[in-house]
Amino acid sequence: MLEKAIIINLWLSYCKFFYDGNKRTARLSSNLILLSNDIGVLSIPARYKVEYNKLMLDFYETLEADEVIKFILEKCITFFHGFNYKKYN
Repeated sequence: MLEKAIIINLWLSYCKFFYDGNKRTARLSSNLILLSNDIGVLSIPARYKVEYNKLMLDFYETLEADEVIKFILEKCITFFHGFNYKKYN
């Protein structure tokens, strides 16, 4: 489910279904999956916002997701106690 949540976040952000708010809607959708499965919460800390936006722009241009996925896993998901994301690497 962790992988599904991250892929949904990237896909919804990339497809730009709405005039505005695509990344916010994508994060809400991802959080529905994460919270429903007791994994954690995806949130972009203010101190990482510029880096996140740059990685997302790179993803939009190349569709290479490895760097942004790594970034999200390491800096943007607060995992619930006891959940070990290392098994997904």
